[in-house]
Amino acid sequence: MTITKIVNKERVICESSYYEWWQSVSYLDSQPSFKDVFLKICQECGTEEDDVAYKPMDYLYDSIVEEHASSIHGVVVVITHSRTPDSMEIKTSMRTTNAQHDWVVYHKDPTDLFIPYFETFLSNLRNVWYEQHKVDIGS
Repeated sequence: MTITKIVNKERVICESSYYEWWQSVSYLDSQPSFKDVFLKICQECGTEEDDVAYKPMDYLYDSIVEEHASSIHGVVVVITHSRTPDSMEIKTSMRTTNAQHDWVVYHKDPTDLFIPYFETFLSNLRNVWYEQHKVDIGS
C-alpha cells in the first residue's frame, strides 16, 4: 500500500491511502512513529530500507532526540526529531552539491499524523533536486 501518489509529475501525499496505511499498521494503543512514516516515504521515493539511517541521540529530562538520515535521488536528508510529552520539534536539512534547504517545524497536533510536515518535505525535496538538476544541465 502506498501513501504517496504522482500528480502532475510530482510526488505528493495521498491522504486517503495515508489514513488507510496508518490504520493498518496501528496496534492497540500503538501508532506508527515518525521513523515509520519517514521510512515509508523514503521507500516510495526509491530509497532502499538499508539506506535510511536512524540514531537515537539523547534523552534529556522529558525529551527524546532522534536523528533520521537518507539520500533520496542525490539529496542528502538529515532530520533531527525532538519530542516531549507536549510537543515536538522537527529540524530538517536537505543538501546537494549546489542546493540546500533547511527548516524547523514545531509540531503540536498529533491528530494530523505528520501529514503537513511530509507534504512540505516532499515539496522541499523536489525544489532542492530541481535546483541541483538546473546546475547539472547548465541552465
